[in-house]
Amino acid sequence: MRCACAVVALVLSAMMAPARVAALGQEFVPLDNWSYQALERLEALGLCTLPEDRPFTRTEFVQIVDAVSRSGFDQRLSARGRYNLARLEKEYTEFTSQRDPQYRYDPPTFYLHDAPLTMQGDVDLDASAEESFFAEDTEFYLRSNPTFKVHLNDNVTFDMGYRLTFGPEHGDRIRNRKPSRGEKSFKGLTALYERGYVVAGWDKFHVFAGRDHIDWGPSDWGNLITPGGNISVDQIGARVRIKNLRLSAFHGQLSPLSQRYFAGHRLEIAWRRSVFGINETAVYAGRDFDPVYAVPLGSFYANQFNARDNSDNIMWSVDAKTSFMRMFTVYGSLLIDDAQWERDGVNPDKIAFDVGGRMALSSPVAATVSARYRFVDIYTLTHHDSTAAYVSGEGDLAGGDVLLGASPGPDTETWRIRADVYPRENVVVGLFAYGEGRGAGNDFRPHTAPEDPNPPFPSGYVQRTRGGGADVRWELRRNQFVTGPYTRARIHSAGNILGMDETISAFRVFLHWEFL
Repeated sequence: MRCACAVVALVLSAMMAPARVAALGQEFVPLDNWSYQALERLEALGLCTLPEDRPFTRTEFVQIVDAVSRSGFDQRLSARGRYNLARLEKEYTEFTSQRDPQYRYDPPTFYLHDAPLTMQGDVDLDASAEESFFAEDTEFYLRSNPTFKVHLNDNVTFDMGYRLTFGPEHGDRIRNRKPSRGEKSFKGLTALYERGYVVAGWDKFHVFAGRDHIDWGPSDWGNLITPGGNISVDQIGARVRIKNLRLSAFHGQLSPLSQRYFAGHRLEIAWRRSVFGINETAVYAGRDFDPVYAVPLGSFYANQFNARDNSDNIMWSVDAKTSFMRMFTVYGSLLIDDAQWERDGVNPDKIAFDVGGRMALSSPVAATVSARYRFVDIYTLTHHDSTAAYVSGEGDLAGGDVLLGASPGPDTETWRIRADVYPRENVVVGLFAYGEGRGAGNDFRPHTAPEDPNPPFPSGYVQRTRGGGADVRWELRRNQFVTGPYTRARIHSAGNILGMDETISAFRVFLHWEFL
């Protein structure tokens, strides 16, 4: 309660602050926005070094894009690079775009300004024909993602995002079997209240309260420590930037029914063309809000070890990203759930790590190549008290809750390779291959069998998947696009049952249209 009151006090003080001129509004740019991938390619080309605590605020995008524009490297860019930079400037740094959202690359559908208040709303429409894995028929869906924002001067923003899906209800989309526990349906119409928060910001400091996504770390396909785009979290939090240091912290509620909470803090250090991060998170349950996990400084683990019992699930991780040479960026992360410094022959190490890299080419053809590998040991993300498992909501994977990090969970290894080629500035042709191994310990079993403390990895009959595919994306004007991915995969020992082999495929034709 005290922390919530502090958030309210900070928001009220921001309301009385003088207006800023760097950007209209302080909203967080959603993780699936096109701007992140556009900047990641410019980063791989050596034009910037991006922070790795996301989502970014609009002000942060303005500062990053402005720095890239002023660097004067645009003459060395390919047609794709100049196209990306031009639309980033149109969205964030052009004089008219900063003061009137109607002039942005992705303008709102509705806009109303009456100082000091500004309102904007946006409506889009997605239409798709798709055949998913294990499906027998092609299905058709309509989706819309309406958003609504209210800005008070340039310091305070309320941002709300909703997701509506109209389509068949069967399989994994039947009632109470959605990808997210928050998705509810009525006669084919599925609704998800994806985000809704208030953020108050100044140049070096932001404080927020509400529901939004969290993505910490350099991996571009889901991080080890936070859920990224898999699920949004009800939270209060803040971000502070002091020169090359960034401190981020949040305290969230996973479930009011079983009193499950999720908290974390991250210190990020930028040095030349490298970024280093130190993270710590905690999942605890069965009691009211614990203020010790709302303190952004200090150690969660030290507080638990010295002043709490062992019912809380504490994890820490470190990550690093560097562009040690132009056109090439590498990264890695290490998560430690439990490391046994003094071996007793009973308790195993519980760790996860990933490594990856991106290479951006401008000639003889514009292309981006990426590769990644992830390892998650058995028992990692679990706990002796199942309510503290590293899972969202009620902690029930079968009930639609998802992992809070390190997907696809314990006792797994995964790799992915992808190449994107740009035959035209607004056309992307992608080729990809991937592999995955899931051991029998991927069922989140707790470590309760000292006779088998550390089985070989992966354990039991391993479900192995090898697949690949291609996709094409044609980017139209004003963030409108058409895309068509196709994937084919071969599964051996499906469900960890020896001899259960099958070949599956999936495709999708997808149109995203903005109402301007």
